[in-house]
Amino acid sequence: MRYQQVYLASEFGPDALNIGAMLFRPDGGNGGSGNQFSTDLPSAQINLSTTPNGPDGLSSTFADNVGLDDTNVHAGSLPLSSADAAGPGNTRAFDIIIPFTTPFFYNPALGNLLLDVRVVGGLSTQFDADETFGDSVSRVFSDDSAASTGIPDTLGLVTKFQTSPVNAVPDPASSMSLLMMGFSGLFAARRWTKSN
Repeated sequence: MRYQQVYLASEFGPDALNIGAMLFRPDGGNGGSGNQFSTDLPSAQINLSTTPNGPDGLSSTFADNVGLDDTNVHAGSLPLSSADAAGPGNTRAFDIIIPFTTPFFYNPALGNLLLDVRVVGGLSTQFDADETFGDSVSRVFSDDSAASTGIPDTLGLVTKFQTSPVNAVPDPASSMSLLMMGFSGLFAARRWTKSN
């Protein structure tokens, strides 16, 4: 699958930052639990860039959404898992973690944030997603990882980004700040699809 999702720059605040990982949670589905799973996607490429295109304004042509600072943050196999632990309210915990091999320097003043994913293989659970027109995220996707065009819509996966300030001295005793966003649609038709 090829999947792009845009995040509104204002959700990140005014300051530049480094993004080192992203986290997702399973879909609790009407207050129920998602599914425990552990899988290894054989091939995943994840890129981040800035984009002038905003939520509900992505082009159906993938290349038209990618910014000049396009950076590959992960390439190769991708192990994913979730214990499907309870989160606040009727949600699940953010325990599906994708660390980046290369952090992405993001300056919100330069544009919105674009997530660009190419995946071979499928998942065994659904990721939590939201579908609200006019919110801070939207997506364009195709079931073909080599596709040049896809179908735009307003759905988005709920995610957190692990960030650190630019020029910050890493402190192993403290955790990085986490930015949470509801984002519309990382992989496949309605939510990140389950493999059959």
